[in-house]
Amino acid sequence: MNGAKLHYLSWNFNASDKPVLLFVHGFRAHAHWWQHLAPFFQQHYRVVAMSLSGMGDSDFRDAYTASTFSDDIIGLLDNLQVQNVRTVAHSFGCSRVVKAAAERPDLFEQLVMVDSDYRFDNEPPLVRKTPHQSPKIYPSRAAIEARFRLIPEQPIIFPDVLAHILKHSICELEAGARWKFDPRIASFSAASLTMDDYSPRLHLPVDFVYGTNSGVVEEARISKQFALLPQGRHLHAIPGGYHHLMLDQPTALLSVLQVLLN
Repeated sequence: MNGAKLHYLSWNFNASDKPVLLFVHGFRAHAHWWQHLAPFFQQHYRVVAMSLSGMGDSDFRDAYTASTFSDDIIGLLDNLQVQNVRTVAHSFGCSRVVKAAAERPDLFEQLVMVDSDYRFDNEPPLVRKTPHQSPKIYPSRAAIEARFRLIPEQPIIFPDVLAHILKHSICELEAGARWKFDPRIASFSAASLTMDDYSPRLHLPVDFVYGTNSGVVEEARISKQFALLPQGRHLHAIPGGYHHLMLDQPTALLSVLQVLLN
């Protein structure tokens, strides 16, 4: 899209009589983070899980702006020629979906935000260290896998799910291996968005799901975010859940999503 090829997975997409359900991942993640959950929805939906540009198997871009990832989402849906899409987004992906839905309301019917925390206009920008300019090469796949860390850290409950995610997170080279994501993408930068900018423009049902042990979401803040929404519908806490709910609470997350998307 706009000069970059975007990778996506799909299930039952040829069932043109069914509505579309789109999954959007978090920072430095990719479509395969949803692969153990997304197929459960194909009985009722045409299911798509995408990789944003510079992540997973999608192309890198020359530069990333505040509109890059929302434009990715809009571009993919326009390319697939679909509308009235229901969307599930995690973490970093949530604000990008919010921006896309505010700018193109014709494309979206419902949003479900999973463990998302945004800035507000009266808060200073979050500062992170300057990202690397080129991918770091590790001597082997084993060496790079040993470097993997969840941010924020949390227990690994289902190692087979994590192994599948890692399999699709690494690019093997003759000289070794590297992560697939573009290291130039900063998680908090000029591309960060605030809730105040776009949430009041979302005139469609929006649901929030979060883990009570999340290292990202605080209940008071998410309640404040929820209050900005014209059609905020459900605010659902998963007891004992951490930030990456699809890794430590996949069954609970699946059950909640099936209810919210019914």
